[in-house]
Amino acid sequence: QEVLPSRGESTAGGINIAERPARVRTRYVEGITPAMRVVYLDRDERVMKILTQPVEIGRRQGLEFMVADFTTSGDAA
Repeated sequence: QEVLPSRGESTAGGINIAERPARVRTRYVEGITPAMRVVYLDRDERVMKILTQPVEIGRRQGLEFMVADFTTSGDAA
């Protein structure tokens, strides 16, 4: 997972939402779509939204796509 610079913050219902985009590379799995979610299990379980259509790497060797990890940062004011 390669974390990219944040694309800024937006406000949803008075709560600041920070979007942290990242690139994911995984083994080839048929049927992955942007309507699905990625669950990343490390110290904390993170659910990420797929932003782009997955691109095939090689001949069904792997997939690459962009995801965004949404977190609530609270209201600083």
